[in-house]
Amino acid sequence: MSDETKRETKKCPHCAEEVLKEASVCKHCHQPILTEGKTKNAVVSLVLYVVMFFVLFYAFQAFTEHEAEKQMKKLEQMYK
Repeated sequence: MSDETKRETKKCPHCAEEVLKEASVCKHCHQPILTEGKTKNAVVSLVLYVVMFFVLFYAFQAFTEHEAEKQMKKLEQMYK
């Protein structure tokens, strides 16, 4: 018996072919196979990136509004 036949297998979620349980890419369809832990990590990472994007977006927006207010005050003082 070869090493591959002794090892545990699972079905690829994309093509339903048997692949090794430890496989991260299907040898038949070449699609990535995410385990539950990898899927959770991917979701957590995505959520963190979205939160970071909004924090940076609103921080930039607040900064530019503050700078615009400063410019408006400077212009008002110049024309008084």
